[in-house]
Amino acid sequence: MSRQPADVQPEGTLDSPRTHGSDRMQRHGLEDRFRGFTEKFDVIVHQQIGLVKGEIRILYRTVRKGVRLYAGAVLAGQFAFLFLALAALAGLATWIGWGYAGLLLAAFWVIIAAVLIGMGRNGFEAFDGLPDGNATHREMPPKTSSRHTAP
Repeated sequence: MSRQPADVQPEGTLDSPRTHGSDRMQRHGLEDRFRGFTEKFDVIVHQQIGLVKGEIRILYRTVRKGVRLYAGAVLAGQFAFLFLALAALAGLATWIGWGYAGLLLAAFWVIIAAVLIGMGRNGFEAFDGLPDGNATHREMPPKTSSRHTAP
């Protein structure tokens, strides 16, 4: 019978590094690491989604306020054009009569509407669709912090 040193153990024993037990330990170690990675990744994804939702809410509020202001400006402009048209109608009516003044003013507004329709059609034809998000993200300059502005 051969004697082996006390610190060397034969293969196949429980403490041997080449047994199935150590494979299981390595596998469990990898599973634990992967589980930890996926849990952290899940937390990060949820945090990013929350940040994007918050940014969208802020953007929506800002845009909504701007749209309301533009709508008010359009309404005020319509009233200005209405009263301007009525004044022009009354002024023309003193020279050529109410009927002809109405026809002349209507023809003027039809020409203005045709020009605006043509300009609007050109604007729609120039629209190619929304840009690819990844392409525009690469083109964006880095954000600067608004907290550290010079006085």
